Amino acid sequence: MEAPLQVVRLDPFHRVAHEVDEPRAGHDRGRALGDAVPDRPSRVVRGGLAAHRRGVAEARRVPVRPVAPRAFRDEEVELLLGGHVHVGVQVEVRVQARGPALLGPDDQQVRKHACLVSGPVHRPPVSVIVPFYGDERAASQTMDALAGLELREGDELLVADNTPDGVLAARFPQAFRTAEARQPYSARNEAAARAAGDWLLFTDADCRPRPGLLDAYFEPHPGERAAAVAGEIEPADDGQPTLAQRYAADRRLLSSELFLEHPYKPMAVTANLLVRRAAFVAIGGFAEGIRSGGDADLCWRLQDAGWTLDYRPGAIVGHEHRATVRALLRQAARTAAGTRWLEARHPGFHANAGSGRRAARALAGTVAWPLRGKPERGAFKAIELLVIGTEHVGRLAGNSRVQ
Repeated sequence: MEAPLQVVRLDPFHRVAHEVDEPRAGHDRGRALGDAVPDRPSRVVRGGLAAHRRGVAEARRVPVRPVAPRAFRDEEVELLLGGHVHVGVQVEVRVQARGPALLGPDDQQVRKHACLVSGPVHRPPVSVIVPFYGDERAASQTMDALAGLELREGDELLVADNTPDGVLAARFPQAFRTAEARQPYSARNEAAARAAGDWLLFTDADCRPRPGLLDAYFEPHPGERAAAVAGEIEPADDGQPTLAQRYAADRRLLSSELFLEHPYKPMAVTANLLVRRAAFVAIGGFAEGIRSGGDADLCWRLQDAGWTLDYRPGAIVGHEHRATVRALLRQAARTAAGTRWLEARHPGFHANAGSGRRAARALAGTVAWPLRGKPERGAFKAIELLVIGTEHVGRLAGNSRVQ
């Protein structure tokens, strides 16, 4: 009789399954999908449950969604899963081989049973904070995206409407009008003062929370000295991206992984940042009255106070990058102004805005890549050259927020 396949950990939202086979001759025991296996490629699967048969490093993906029980099929795997994961839920996995690489000659059709042994994540209540500035259409889009948040008892959503007319607060009870318009950092501070949770999750109105976002922040729980936890920020999956959006994705402009490797000190951005309320209050929250740089400033002041930053790459939001090159350049100018402000505020931090070598590489690539048959790479280099010039101009502008 076939020994059952034990699923020792299953994240139903990010679909990363760690599977362990019962011992069989010639095969490893205790290997989890995603662990390093000697002489085999490691696999981490997102977006589907993986079939991992007899230690073979071959991942097969299944489109699983948290909906009512039904069968999900692709050419090789059929999974019956009742949506959300609970302790003791039984699922049935049928593996159908398309060749000898996945199954042995006697296993052309195998039925196996798996027991999910991981239950719901135990976590404290979270207050989700979103500053908003836009028109009525943007208000609807923002609230539609936030409807995907899986809030539990004790969680709350606070949308700080900092438009002059309160277009979002007039329509949605989760929103309130801020005391000042067009002041995003002040809006975040106002929302934090209203919040009841011990943890504050900051995200932006142009972000799209992925399923399981809140739970993923607490797998595992943040360390005792962690004042903030950075989630990951990926490009939103909305239609066909423009050239500017493809450039931003290629450069990983909002990658938390890259921000946490900042040469001065680790930092993260409020597009997806969980902050311990007690630490936030202790340092006085965000600096106000500025256009840019408040995210880095908050992270660095927390570290100056003795706290640390954690990272949860599985806590993901999708972000809508600027759709046009002009909008991208406006963003670059604003960021450059914030960078100069940070240099004055944090001794020891010095940014090199568009060195000559960086500009020379961008100029060379603008010409060379199209000649090599890669015109989009050349277009990216042309945008890079424009960004470098804009950064120099942006550093000359002030960082004060004008109403």
